[in-house]
Amino acid sequence: MKRWLRMIVSIGIISMLTACGAGPDQFLDNGTGDTYELSVTEQTSKEQDSADSVHETEKMSESVYVYVCGAVAVPGVYEVSADSRIYEAVEQAGGMLDTAKTEAVNLAEPLTDGQMIRIPFQWEEAVTQEEAVTQNSGLQSDGKVNINTASAEELMTLKGIGQTRAEQIIAYREKHGAFTSIEGIMEVDGIKKGTFDKLKDNITVQ
Repeated sequence: MKRWLRMIVSIGIISMLTACGAGPDQFLDNGTGDTYELSVTEQTSKEQDSADSVHETEKMSESVYVYVCGAVAVPGVYEVSADSRIYEAVEQAGGMLDTAKTEAVNLAEPLTDGQMIRIPFQWEEAVTQEEAVTQNSGLQSDGKVNINTASAEELMTLKGIGQTRAEQIIAYREKHGAFTSIEGIMEVDGIKKGTFDKLKDNITVQ
């Protein structure tokens, strides 16, 4: 009798639930839907983090290093964005001194990696455009290589300097600033007295 009563009650409950529009699947939900939604959210978050990381790496690769010296407040090597102009690098160096010859430099000129920007003093003789180009390129009019401004390709024209050593020279001056003498190149790993003796007649600092 009790068994029949339980069956009748069970049939009644199912009938009531069906009449209310509820399906059996609704009462078998074990939370998999929430788990799926959480998984999708976590995946989206990871993808966003990855995209942000790539974007940050790209931003870092869009920087150049320039050496600002002469009549500026704080001479030194500065990291600026690749699309910067000379005036922005000068601002990072603390701006021009009152004794600077402001009209001697084209402040709107774009920057290149490894470029030296020298702001002359008022009492200095004007530098010709040809001399300025020579200084910035790293190749001097006398044929010597300016180790403070030369590109890797220009450094590789020196005897005994390959691509690896040229990149080390550039990395050294970016970290420590410009060389104050040609002997300073021996501070670079791998360049000892013997190598310097082969280079000294073909290099200069400006």
